[in-house]
Parts: sequence; structure tokens; C-alpha cells
Amino acid sequence: MPTLENWLPISVVTMGLNIVIVSGIMDLRELATKKVYDWVAGNPKIIDSCYLIVRLLDDIATFK
Repeated sequence: MPTLENWLPISVVTMGLNIVIVSGIMDLRELATKKVYDWVAGNPKIIDSCYLIVRLLDDIATFK
């Protein structure tokens, strides 16, 4: 059984949440500039935190 420190970085990357974020940016139409996509691709802390929260909520909800 891996420790939380070993498991968490891998589990966050395996989610498909980045597709949802990019899709949401595409809905912004004229506000979706290359600068915005580059910002998201740079993995800002707020995006990483969102990944972490969603991952933990999903794992808590499906834990038996």
C-alpha cells in the first residue's frame, strides 16, 4: 500500500479534469486567448489545488 505522499501526485495526474478546464476556457470565446491557455498549461497553484480537491472528494465518495 503506497503512502499518501507517493500516491497523491500520481492520482491527481490520472484524472481528466484538465480536459474539463480547457473545455470551459473554450466557452469563453473571445476571452480564450493564447495567454490564457499558456497560463493553464503552466500548472498554476489554483489549478493544482482544484485537481487535488476533486481527486480527494471523489476518493472519499467512493471509499467503502
